[in-house]
Amino acid sequence: MELDRQVLDTYCPTGQREGFWFLVLLLILLKEAGPTAACSSSCSSYCECGYKGLSSGPQYLPTTITVLYLYHNAITTFNQSDFSRYSSLTELYLNYNQISTISSGAFYNLTRLNLLRLFNNQLTSLRSGMFLGLDSLIRLDLYFNNIHSIEAGAFNSTPQLRILQLSENKLTRLDLLPDTFVGLDNLQSLYLYLNRIHGIEAGTFNATPQLRGLGLQNNNISSIAAGAFVNLYQLQTLNLVYNKITSLRSEMFVGLDNLQNLYLEYNNIHSIESGTFSATPQLQRLSLYNNKLTILRS
Repeated sequence: MELDRQVLDTYCPTGQREGFWFLVLLLILLKEAGPTAACSSSCSSYCECGYKGLSSGPQYLPTTITVLYLYHNAITTFNQSDFSRYSSLTELYLNYNQISTISSGAFYNLTRLNLLRLFNNQLTSLRSGMFLGLDSLIRLDLYFNNIHSIEAGAFNSTPQLRILQLSENKLTRLDLLPDTFVGLDNLQSLYLYLNRIHGIEAGTFNATPQLRGLGLQNNNISSIAAGAFVNLYQLQTLNLVYNKITSLRSEMFVGLDNLQNLYLEYNNIHSIESGTFSATPQLQRLSLYNNKLTILRS
């Protein structure tokens, strides 16, 4: 640290400089200690442990913490022992790591957790038992991973889940039915945009009767089977923008009794079959621009 000599002579006479430099040193030490204290045994109800170069969950934090930030670290895998001592957690931020493996039961003791953020990691599949113990989870963020498969029963342990973010992964099909989304009876928002999904089979969403919003935009969807949306009686918004749909058929939207917003722009739609929208009596907004329609028949 450099100080202007004239300023130092004016405000700090020679006889008082020892105390002055002691104060400067103390301020520097306090500044350095600040971030460390935020990720130590002295942190309060929330602990800020981001950008620490950690390769596993820290074991020296207070067991009563409710919020734990572990983003931007070097975690690649974790087991039940990583978080078992933090049973009071309600929010856990693990985004921006390199996580590729989550052991079965890793979250077993986190029965109070409401929010789990795992986006921007290296997960490739969701296995049965992966989320065991997350009985109270409301939001799960899994976007920006490399997920290409979802094992049957993967969500059996998350009965309270309301928001599931699976966008920007490598999913190609949703026909592992009827088990892909089993356990998500209370799910209200499902985001699947920017994947590689090419078709939707009948009964795909049978296990999610409470869905209000479904985002399927920016995929490769060219086929939607009859009955694909059966049981989605509460759905209000369906986004199918930027896909490869070529025609709309009369049985395509059966089950969408309360649908209000349907977005179909930027597809290759060239024909609409008579009666296509008879199953959507509450529809208020229909977007069809940037398609290949030339004639609209009554």
